[in-house]
Amino acid sequence: EIILQIIFNIICRLGKLLKKYLLIQVLNLLCGKFAERYGIHLTMVKNCDNTGGFIVTNANIIEIPNGFKYILGTEKTGLTIEDLFGNQYVWIPEGETIEDGFCEGFFFSRYEIAIDADGKFVSKADRYPIVDISYLDAQRIAKSLNAKLISNKQFERIIKWLIETNAMSEEEIFKDSSKKGNYKNSGPHRMVKTGFNTAWMINNIDNLAGNLWTWTNSGDEKSKILRGGCCMLDGNYAPLGRKCLSYIEGSRFYTGLRVIL
Repeated sequence: EIILQIIFNIICRLGKLLKKYLLIQVLNLLCGKFAERYGIHLTMVKNCDNTGGFIVTNANIIEIPNGFKYILGTEKTGLTIEDLFGNQYVWIPEGETIEDGFCEGFFFSRYEIAIDADGKFVSKADRYPIVDISYLDAQRIAKSLNAKLISNKQFERIIKWLIETNAMSEEEIFKDSSKKGNYKNSGPHRMVKTGFNTAWMINNIDNLAGNLWTWTNSGDEKSKILRGGCCMLDGNYAPLGRKCLSYIEGSRFYTGLRVIL
């Protein structure tokens, strides 16, 4: 795999230098087939700061945004990228949702958004998430991160992906998510820091179930859908598959946010 990676990088850089982008596309296809057969992934870095580029895995090509680099995981276990400041995002592959049809792939914040010591909003471990915010607050914070709030359809895609990869069963998602996140009946009965419990890291996404409700941008002009449950409710009352509505102006009980790139 290491030797193939070196060859892959050399030919890709040569192709870019000669502006032979077709060469890169053909190489992506060939390496994708190789990756699919042998279960490996390949990364082509395109910037001098080792960020950006492409990941070829299972015959798919995933573009890494400028300013980010690949750090761990696969499409099945949670392919994770990180920016120059340590913010991490997980790739959600394209596919069907539970109830809303097909959804394109997207990068989703690995952690609930928090505020760093320097006042910047971050997606990092070992931080207390932002809590009790309104939808309007959430929109403003997402914009400051050059990101967007997740839609309900995209959240449904994450749920379907967890089922497809056997990370969670339908019963754990729709009936009782207590063992998969920070709930009243499975945690310390309070909000916890990001990365608090590795058992709550599902496909490299931290505390998707429990801890804080997540604002989505789906709904109408008066209210938006919340997803994910929270630490003040039991996991069988507010499992991952549950959704509820909240007025956009006010902050609802234990609401936070995650973003997509």
